Amino acid sequence: MNNNLLPLSKTNYVRPEEGTYQDSIQNKKDMLETFSSVSNRVYISQIASFDTDNYFCCTNHELILNNFEGIPKDLIANRPVISKSGIVGQAYDVINDSIKVILLSDARHITPLKSGDFFCNAKGVGRPNLLSCSLNTLIHQNKLEIGDLFYTSGMGGVFPVNILIGELVAINKVDDNEYLLEIYLYQSVINENVLGILIDE
Repeated sequence: MNNNLLPLSKTNYVRPEEGTYQDSIQNKKDMLETFSSVSNRVYISQIASFDTDNYFCCTNHELILNNFEGIPKDLIANRPVISKSGIVGQAYDVINDSIKVILLSDARHITPLKSGDFFCNAKGVGRPNLLSCSLNTLIHQNKLEIGDLFYTSGMGGVFPVNILIGELVAINKVDDNEYLLEIYLYQSVINENVLGILIDE
């Protein structure tokens, strides 16, 4: 059995690649516990490369995970990438022993979200931990307020439904009926060295 492709249980963990043993075990335990209700397997991998300068200055937010176990592309491409606290991005390609990941905050990425009965396709804005949604008050009558929580809607089939993503931090008027909502992402990869990929059954 591949040691990195784990059933979501609290007793099976892979050996750490770096950092202290206890820290690595705790990260994996947190990931497994957070997502045990939405998937039965997760591939745990170490971050191989993350350009933090680009992350803070520019709109393309990507990182690379190790794929030393040779997990095939058709198993992990387009799957959610998670930290111990939530969803951080989406795997989109596998090249040799590397898995390419686009983060939610990348300006090219779209994440289907909901808050109450409001649904939107949230776009990354190319700034750390921020997404944006358009709101048309002619279509959506219920008022949104600063501090409202946003969750994955499950639309599109990539991200599981009802995973907390972040909260509304700004409502910017564009014209009479159009507003741009800014959503702060609770999850960050800045202090992570291990991430997981949710695998289909």
